[in-house]
Amino acid sequence: MIPKHDCITAQENETLKAALDRLEAQQIDGLPVLQGNKYVGVVTR
Repeated sequence: MIPKHDCITAQENETLKAALDRLEAQQIDGLPVLQGNKYVGVVTR
């Protein structure tokens, strides 16, 4: 499991394009979406 401080995330107010660009740049398939520190969803390819 990845430690919380090393986890790549998106914030709820971030654009979908920014989140998808991060997925591509990091070569990952999903990003947890946070509202502050609270988990509110996930973005996947």
